[in-house]
Amino acid sequence: MPGCGDRLDESGPFTLEHLVDDIDGTVSALDGPFVVVGQSMAARIAELVAARHPTRAWGWSSLPPSPWPERIYRPAFSSRSARSVATPRPSAPHGSSWRPALPTPLERITARRSELDALAEKLSKRLEKVQAEREELVIAERALHRLAEQDRGEAEAAAVAPVKAQVAGRAVLLIPHRGDDPDETALPGDYRKILAIVRAADGPVQVRTVGEGLGLEVAVRGKLEPLRAKMTKLADRGWLHKRPDGRFTARR
Repeated sequence: MPGCGDRLDESGPFTLEHLVDDIDGTVSALDGPFVVVGQSMAARIAELVAARHPTRAWGWSSLPPSPWPERIYRPAFSSRSARSVATPRPSAPHGSSWRPALPTPLERITARRSELDALAEKLSKRLEKVQAEREELVIAERALHRLAEQDRGEAEAAAVAPVKAQVAGRAVLLIPHRGDDPDETALPGDYRKILAIVRAADGPVQVRTVGEGLGLEVAVRGKLEPLRAKMTKLADRGWLHKRPDGRFTARR
């Protein structure tokens, strides 16, 4: 304590309240219940410290206690507070221990339940914030996957997109427009295969169906994007017809 032992050089005031505050700081840092022991004058301090923690102080011991004055502030134990009240000196003889009214087991249970309820409410609010943030991360992750998939599909489509070739010094399209007398032999081989699959189908076909006919991994969304670009190109040049629902039919 201040003014004793290794702390002999500390300055005061060394009032009872000051000493109780000092020990209370140590006790408050403990995790769980405790028992406090005091000798002589420290017996008063031990009792007052225990009174401040009615739900955690499982007991205290006085070895022996010094007598209380006729009127001093003695602790009144309660499960709700540890306020001090003016109490006359007990009738116990000097040197013997006395024991004020301790909280009953039911009072301890009630007080501890209140502490746990407050802690549960605090943790519940933190858990709600954590769950909300996790949901936001899931949404962000899905958006990133979709953007990456879209970028990959566009890159693959650009890699296989038809380009202009030089014929007799003139630029011509590798995917020509379909004229009145269409000549499918002017199309690259993979485009002719697409036309053949669409014509063989009994009605409008989806890109996925054509991909299955070509042996593509249709379960991988990115694998269908280049094929979709080719079929759209054929529709733009008049070889296929693209319906509003995204399916394709062959022009007759």
